[in-house]
Amino acid sequence: MTPLEKIVEYARAMAHRARRPEHQHWRHGSLYELVLAHGRVFEPAPLPDTVYPALPGHSARAAAILSDHHGLVYVEGLALLPDTHSVIEHAWCATWLGRVVDPSLSGNTAAAYLGIPFTLQFRHQAAARAGNKRPVLLADRDGDRSPHRDILERGLPAEATVPLVGTPLTSPTQPTTFLHTWPALAAPGSYHAPWPTAGAGQADPGLHPGAAELARTP
Repeated sequence: MTPLEKIVEYARAMAHRARRPEHQHWRHGSLYELVLAHGRVFEPAPLPDTVYPALPGHSARAAAILSDHHGLVYVEGLALLPDTHSVIEHAWCATWLGRVVDPSLSGNTAAAYLGIPFTLQFRHQAAARAGNKRPVLLADRDGDRSPHRDILERGLPAEATVPLVGTPLTSPTQPTTFLHTWPALAAPGSYHAPWPTAGAGQADPGLHPGAAELARTP
């Protein structure tokens, strides 16, 4: 079984366990159903030397700051840890060509990633509604589930996700081929603090022609 197959098998099992009769009219009964319906596959990659590892347990905050500072795409979903072979709810960043930049695994990378890439505008709106304390979908550090129940009830709005980033999940039994190149992040020394305040930096337009425009979105 491939790492991606393990994530899909886990998500299906958890989605089945999470079903509730009172939620039968919801578009998605759980985070797992949502990820299976809208998740895209991202290519694991080593953490670039220009990105500092973040403290464990802060994946959503670390990914949000990294996204704001570098113009990367923010993703929430599921990742398979290579050592324990366990699937975790996780947040990470991706380049515009689908390669993972994950600062939250002590400089390591997961064996597989399946997640939903959110637009900057939608993420900021969701954070504002939650008092800037919660991820879009994931549970917070205290285990409290994200308050954005409307996403599960009505589904993701069309403007919520970044199109064409990552590879569609067609069938976990089919090999996923990545034909992506690795665009360089900011050069070493381009910022001084490991985790600058969100929004402190400007997106590097070299990452993707649309990165700077996305970063300017309120």
